[in-house]
Amino acid sequence: MKSILLLFFLFVLSNSVFYSQGIFKTAEDFRKGNYLIKAISASAYKVCANRLLKAKKIKVINGDSTYTFLKSDIYGYQDFKNYYRFNNNDVYTILNPKETIIIYEKIKLAGPKGNLPTKMYFFSKNESSEILPFTIENLKWVFQNEGEFYDLIEIHYKEDIDLLRFDSLRKMYFINYLFNRTNQQEYP
Repeated sequence: MKSILLLFFLFVLSNSVFYSQGIFKTAEDFRKGNYLIKAISASAYKVCANRLLKAKKIKVINGDSTYTFLKSDIYGYQDFKNYYRFNNNDVYTILNPKETIIIYEKIKLAGPKGNLPTKMYFFSKNESSEILPFTIENLKWVFQNEGEFYDLIEIHYKEDIDLLRFDSLRKMYFINYLFNRTNQQEYP
């Protein structure tokens, strides 16, 4: 039992500290790549976001300075691999930061019966919109007034898992390719 608690404690610690490039105050800052606080260097910069315990605050260490923010006052942050968004004290990994329809991943930890952690997927209409479960029904609800795009959702998607289809030729999620095509937008 002690070893299980020790492993859980180490897992919490390993998921609480991230080396980051910067903090985004707003969705607009995220879109433009403007940092509220920019990393001095990888070794001197840490974000303690406490992803597992839904803490209300984050701590940012940048060299000799330490800052504390409410998650509700910060849009998200970028580490040296990924982008993250805060929402209701949760942390969501952003899978496609340069696309219009933003797709998020969140890991649900295993239950007490030894179940494996599972990945859950979410989306938002754009970087500043509400985060919703990534389902065909939710997409159709959000884009109900986008006639041609709405029709393409019905044509191309039969199961929710299909929404994660990645178009390797265009280097984007297929849902965003369809959206861009119906709105005559350039590919990122």
